[in-house]
Amino acid sequence: YLATLQQELGKNMQLKARLGEDVQAFASFTSDRIKEWNEKTKEILDLQKRWEIVGGLPRSKAKDVNKKFWAA
Repeated sequence: YLATLQQELGKNMQLKARLGEDVQAFASFTSDRIKEWNEKTKEILDLQKRWEIVGGLPRSKAKDVNKKFWAA
C-alpha cells in the first residue's frame, strides 16, 4: 500500500509542478483590454480546477510546490 501511495504522490508532484510552471506565465500578463483579462481569468480558473483535481503531495515537498503555484 505504501509503495503505491508513494508512487501516486510522486505522479501528483510532477503534475502539480507542471501546473506551477504553467501559471507562472500569467504573473507577467498585462493588458488594458477587459476581454483579454476575462480570457486569462478563465484560463487561470481552469488551471486551479486542474490543480485541485490532482490530489495530494508528499508532505516534504508540498509547501514549496503550493507556494510556487499560489504565489503566481
